[in-house]
Amino acid sequence: MADNHHITIIDGLHSAVGNHVEVILTNGDSVNGFLYTVDPVIGSLVLLDCEYVCPRPILVMAHAIRDIKPNMDRYLGSKTMQVLLGLSPSPCNDREWVTARRQAFIAHLQKYRIPYQCDGDDAARADHDPVIHVLGRARVEPPYVVTSVVCENAVIRNRVRDLVMKFG
Repeated sequence: MADNHHITIIDGLHSAVGNHVEVILTNGDSVNGFLYTVDPVIGSLVLLDCEYVCPRPILVMAHAIRDIKPNMDRYLGSKTMQVLLGLSPSPCNDREWVTARRQAFIAHLQKYRIPYQCDGDDAARADHDPVIHVLGRARVEPPYVVTSVVCENAVIRNRVRDLVMKFG
């Protein structure tokens, strides 16, 4: 059973589902990820860790939580998280969805005047989705989701992943 301090910490946390959080553990360590769900009875959390090529869920037991710091600037929608966890069929196989997502992501980059360049806009590659090069270093490959950002430079990779997450 959770103590009163823990109940206070998780009380308003349901509004942060989808946001990136840092969970400070009672042993002093911390765990980061996108808040997937909060157990309403005991207060345990499930986070989605997107730092790896294959996103993985992390269960944080209620008794191990000392504090939770949500970052409201980083967000992943629940549908996106379900697809990444393999709980929903991926719309990535839908050609129209990928094309619409590509166009919307380019519009997002243009709106914020972020430099980008596209491969494969010519007729010879019309049957393939082009890779979008962002900030001159990172590649965002189809289906244009957070796990499809490729870059050797970790700082740029994380910045572009944040752009994709803010985009949706």
